Amino acid sequence: MTFTFETHSFVHPPHGLVNLANRYVTQNRNNSACLTLIFTHGTSFHKEQWEPTIHKLLQLDAEGPNVIREAWALDLFNHGQAALQNRRVIKEHGIVCCTDSQTEMTRNFYTLPRFRGHRIVAVAHSGSSTYWVNSGRYYNKLPIEGIIMVDPTLMFPGMPPDDWRVKRGITNTKGVLARNDNWKDFATLRAFMARRSPWKKWDPRVLELYLKHAFTEAVDEEGKPCVNPTLRKEEEAILYPSEAHTVNPADVAKIARQLPLHYIWADFPEFVKDNAKADICAAAENKLASVRKVPGAGHLIPQEKPDDLALAISAILPSFAAAPLKASL
Repeated sequence: MTFTFETHSFVHPPHGLVNLANRYVTQNRNNSACLTLIFTHGTSFHKEQWEPTIHKLLQLDAEGPNVIREAWALDLFNHGQAALQNRRVIKEHGIVCCTDSQTEMTRNFYTLPRFRGHRIVAVAHSGSSTYWVNSGRYYNKLPIEGIIMVDPTLMFPGMPPDDWRVKRGITNTKGVLARNDNWKDFATLRAFMARRSPWKKWDPRVLELYLKHAFTEAVDEEGKPCVNPTLRKEEEAILYPSEAHTVNPADVAKIARQLPLHYIWADFPEFVKDNAKADICAAAENKLASVRKVPGAGHLIPQEKPDDLALAISAILPSFAAAPLKASL
């Protein structure tokens, strides 16, 4: 298997926020018939969470269909290493990185001139599925080949307050605001996570990438060295309420009618319960291209089962590559 890895930064208007993206280039880099994959992460994570899945996926592709041209993984503006670069601008302009701004970031990225002529397939985990659905409002038809949603947390207007997703969002918000965000050092943080859920269930490669890219060395109020998350908990909390994940069912249906839309569900319904899955499938008017499940995985599939997730994605990609070429941007 031959591929190269690069980190790129792109400046977004109007305030100059930086979008950081990792690019993984394969031996098919000059083959315009092959696919460009764009991976977006869920709330509180970072672009490198996808790295074990991408590595396995590229390995599988090199051994088999050879349909991947390149893969990209994006940081949301205030997540991962992008948060460190954007902190000053976010503070100076009072920017709230909400669903709308993250949607605009996603759309600005895949419409960059460098992607003209590329056959783009989106791969979205959890809450980032919302950004792709909402970006479809800008077009009569999204200018991509299709979308793979991994345990999407799509919600819809009018959900009752006792809906599990609504209650879970409230619980997550309270938990984030109450948590400890100040650690003595990385060794202390690593030991803490090794003993507790959800981290103790994660693939060790993903956990190490999380520690490396989602936390940073800092100085506490007493001037002592410490370790903090790159994502501020006040910023994270606003992304958990149901409003942050609410989309119009008609927008989901529009995508499903026009493009191949695939769902990959967790085996254990930790967040997306069976009734929620039924709602999300119904929003697509049962026009889904495929529905799969990753055995043994909870909601955090990329963190827990990255290799198995790569197998599921690998099974889908040839169907995109075999489809007729669509008009590019």
